[in-house]
Amino acid sequence: FRMAKTIRLLRFLRLLRLLKARGRINDLVEQIQSEASLILIGILKMLIFIVLVNHLVACVWYAIGNFDQNRQDRWIVEFKVDVKNLLYRYSTALHWSITQFTPASMEVFPQNEYERLFTVCIILSGMLIFSSFVSAITNAMNQLRNLNSWRNEQESLLRRYLRENVVTPSLTARIHNCLNKAMQQSRRRVHEDEINILQLLPLSLKFELSNEIYAPALGKHPFFTFCHSCLPSESRKIY
Repeated sequence: FRMAKTIRLLRFLRLLRLLKARGRINDLVEQIQSEASLILIGILKMLIFIVLVNHLVACVWYAIGNFDQNRQDRWIVEFKVDVKNLLYRYSTALHWSITQFTPASMEVFPQNEYERLFTVCIILSGMLIFSSFVSAITNAMNQLRNLNSWRNEQESLLRRYLRENVVTPSLTARIHNCLNKAMQQSRRRVHEDEINILQLLPLSLKFELSNEIYAPALGKHPFFTFCHSCLPSESRKIY
């Protein structure tokens, strides 16, 4: 009884560690400013989720095949997996799990009614999960493509124009370098009044945001320095 309570406590502590790690990962993601990086991280999270789901399915699939030791109509006996090492057994179960979520096949298939019923349930679930995963990956790739769609279109037209007019490679390279520098310098900053969602913030967070943005520049003036030294909490409202 004590051993069972200890195992349950260890599982609960492990779950707490996973929740804490998830919170730290979310904090790190929120600090990322690049849209492309956020989209790539979203794709990576989906891939990790699929891998974890397949890992759990593989463990259950192996447990079902190893449940009744007296039966010979089990997949681990039929395909002589039980005499192999641990890595081969796990990789075989994981391979079977992945094939249920993708249009792939392998030599392992169910041998009794329990394995067959579990396979049917996994195939039905896999159709939903795999279709949702493909849809999410497609949307993420479209978002990546749309980030620089206007720039890519303009560069394509420029290359076509230079090619049709037989412009020399040296001049083409100089034009591309000059335009890249000009586009970097002319990139317009985003202003606060363009972000409507900021109106949902409470006043305290608005004051803190304005203070962090404008204080480094305005704080150099003696008037604002004096205000901040006398009334640090109220001076944030000036910005």
